[in-house]
Amino acid sequence: MHFIEAINFGLLCALIGMTAFLTYQSVLLSNTPRFRYLATFFTCNTISQLDDLIWMHDLWKYSPWLVNAYIPFLFLLTPSIYYYIRILTNAEVEPKIQKYIKLWGGFFVAAFLCLPYFLLDNEIKIERLSEQKGSLQHLSYITYLPIFALIIYIPFSFTYLCLTFMALTKNLVNIKAYFSNLKNKDLSWIRWMMLVLTLAFAVSTLYWFLPENILGVGIDKTVFTITELCWIASFGHLAMRQSPINVPNKTNEQAKKRAYLKSKIGIEDRLRIERKLVNAMANHQLHRDPMLTLGKLSTKTSITENNISQVLNQVMKQNFYDFVNSWRIKDASSKLENKNINLLQVAYESGFNSRSTFNTAFKKHTGKTPSDFRSELLKNL
Repeated sequence: MHFIEAINFGLLCALIGMTAFLTYQSVLLSNTPRFRYLATFFTCNTISQLDDLIWMHDLWKYSPWLVNAYIPFLFLLTPSIYYYIRILTNAEVEPKIQKYIKLWGGFFVAAFLCLPYFLLDNEIKIERLSEQKGSLQHLSYITYLPIFALIIYIPFSFTYLCLTFMALTKNLVNIKAYFSNLKNKDLSWIRWMMLVLTLAFAVSTLYWFLPENILGVGIDKTVFTITELCWIASFGHLAMRQSPINVPNKTNEQAKKRAYLKSKIGIEDRLRIERKLVNAMANHQLHRDPMLTLGKLSTKTSITENNISQVLNQVMKQNFYDFVNSWRIKDASSKLENKNINLLQVAYESGFNSRSTFNTAFKKHTGKTPSDFRSELLKNL
């Protein structure tokens, strides 16, 4: 028992040290908006972990005013991640008052609910918390309100997690409408981090409602802390390195719809643009440029970005990313006939910027990996 407690204490100290370090690093860069949100997230994490430390070593006896002080800060965790992602994805700027209400609204509501408990005499707090487990008596709304704040925190956080996934999905649609290379732009790492966070949050929520007699002897706490430590370290490392994605605002869905309504292209013009796009790929091999964007294609073909998007989406039934990749796959397929060229060389010469991107796109378009496709191709020759 003492051994497990010692491990949990060491892990908790490591977690507090990690979040404090990430807070410090984020604050140093807080003149940039996205780092301000990261600083908020890591600061709130540090405060939450310090609360665990207070209870682990009964420090509340010496500082009862800190009891439940962490609760309002929980309401800043998921909103800060959400706004960090909005800045990364170049989302439309919300009115300042609306943004502040969304970010800080939960914090102030929780602080208001916990205020009667914060104002409770410290001697009464110590006397109550010193009682045996199971015999604790509530002092009407004063002690019920912090519990109520924790209960509303559950749907509050799940709502922001859903908004985060929606923002990531919207970003994927937008970048596929403008870029042919998604490296460092699709934010897939955040999507996986959010999935892990959502799962951990769901488990911890269930854990919170479980009876104390089936919670184990501390090993479950060890597993939670190790998972959180790994998550924070990974998220902090990747989040600090991630650059914003500069997607032109005109590529977002609402802007495109407005532009489509203003720009009514006739059937003949659509067919002409389609032929011009096909010609640009077939004869000028524009798809071989790994950094090809909608803007570059517009310049090369003298067709407006809006008209290209409209023809791709409404006539050819695909986005810019899939359109360019279909030509890259077609190009790569012909190169695979030559067994003297390795797969990585085929990928680069066709316009892909990595082996993994090439494999993923090739399998999506052909149903086979490049190596399997080459094997079947050489068998039939």
